[in-house]
Amino acid sequence: MPPVAETKPAFQQQAGTNQGVIDKLHQLGLQGPDWLMKQDNTFWTIQLLAARETETLLKFSTDNHLAAESAWYKTTVSGRPLYVLLHRSFANSDIARQSIASLPKPLQQQQPWVKSLPAVKKAIQAGKR
Repeated sequence: MPPVAETKPAFQQQAGTNQGVIDKLHQLGLQGPDWLMKQDNTFWTIQLLAARETETLLKFSTDNHLAAESAWYKTTVSGRPLYVLLHRSFANSDIARQSIASLPKPLQQQQPWVKSLPAVKKAIQAGKR
């Protein structure tokens, strides 16, 4: 009788892959680039983090309990992928800037900044090239 192949749960098989990490970001409740592309161009957001690895986004999101009010996208800078983490959306840039002061200290320490949704969408498109 041939040996039975040991099967691993899907999350273990995907460990270390971008898709596995992206799936985990979605399980936390974070929205992705498709959702961002559908958002109103008049909105503004706060960029919390940019990282070269999706695992960095996952760890930061988990450590800071980020979920439904956050989103991520991939872009390309200098020919290399860059993954960006955003938090909330706002009617205008002034409200977004003021809200930075109410973020928890660990998020403020990342020196977040305000970004327009058109700039986000342009970056997402650049990441697809």
